[in-house]
Amino acid sequence: MKKYLAIIVGVLLVVAMAATVYAEITIGGDARVRGVLKRNFDFVDAADDVGDADYWDQRVRIKLTAKVAGNAEVRTRFTLIEGVWGKDGDHPFDGVNGNVRFDNDDYAYLHVPVGGVTIDVGRQLANWGNKFLIWATGKNRLKVTYKAGSVKVGGFIDKNVENKASTSTADDPGDRDDYGAFIVNNFGAFKAGLLGVYFIDDDQPSDKDTGVILDVFFTGKVGNLGVAGELAYKGGDKFENNDDPQHGGFIAISSSMDALTIAGAVAYASNGYEANKYFTPTLFFGTSQPTALMNFSSVVDETTYAALLGVNYKVSSALGVMGKIAYADLNGMGVNGDGSIVEIDAGLKYKISKNTTYSIDFAYGIPNDLSVEDDAPIALAHKLEIKF
Repeated sequence: MKKYLAIIVGVLLVVAMAATVYAEITIGGDARVRGVLKRNFDFVDAADDVGDADYWDQRVRIKLTAKVAGNAEVRTRFTLIEGVWGKDGDHPFDGVNGNVRFDNDDYAYLHVPVGGVTIDVGRQLANWGNKFLIWATGKNRLKVTYKAGSVKVGGFIDKNVENKASTSTADDPGDRDDYGAFIVNNFGAFKAGLLGVYFIDDDQPSDKDTGVILDVFFTGKVGNLGVAGELAYKGGDKFENNDDPQHGGFIAISSSMDALTIAGAVAYASNGYEANKYFTPTLFFGTSQPTALMNFSSVVDETTYAALLGVNYKVSSALGVMGKIAYADLNGMGVNGDGSIVEIDAGLKYKISKNTTYSIDFAYGIPNDLSVEDDAPIALAHKLEIKF
């Protein structure tokens, strides 16, 4: 691993020395170390140890932006190390992946303004709305965006599988593409957007898979209330189950009174819809967080619901605490049994300095008719993070 660190440091030093001549270079990133404990995630006796975990992990990412004349930029982020301590002795750092690499949520693309239009081309992150449909997902994309006042419109092409002359045939050309268009508008403190995507899979011309995604989101303030919501639809051969489209949505409302914020939300998913892993209404849902049971979703021919009520209190400028209570129908998400779960969350976040935070989160579940034992799932995670 020392070899890789030496290479990275050397490259960054060379880039920094050349920056005054060739480009304006900005270097940043983030680093974290976490401790995680999970028990009874299968809702049965802890002696079974299925789903139990007790581990530390870490991640370091480097972000670099090179800006040249005309405001064109090269934007990239790569992962230096990420993994669980001691998981596999064949890797450096006793299990932390030491090789410099690009993960699915890293990026490397060109950002080029041309008049009033901006062209982004390369490996990008597909971010949209309130994280219910898609967020931080790597795409090989050409995107063109035009902004006029508060309105932003654009379109993109994603290359999911590209035709390779050495492997493709007349019966299997191999292209899998999607084509999208979007519009986003700011209405003062209120923001809303509409997205449409058309998928085509030419991998098997005799049985083409096509599909359509439609999504609308909004976020902002209405009077003294904060509001956010999103509605997603997936139809066509690519997404439909038993000729029924997938769909889901949520709406959240919050109210702030000095240091106290009270928030409530309801969400649903139907016929196989699965929300993005960064949609994290509670600590048990959204697998981007280590305390999650699963993503918020439904299985085929099922509709599932969830509701929550939460409070956040800012104790001081550095310390905030939170608490939540939520209900979810886990049967509709494919969990064995025919029941539901009540979840209780608690957490705190402390700002050690401007760019350094420590947080701790605890989740406790009260299952109902999900197993014979119905043992309570428990999760605890704490994290030290630096952004630079």
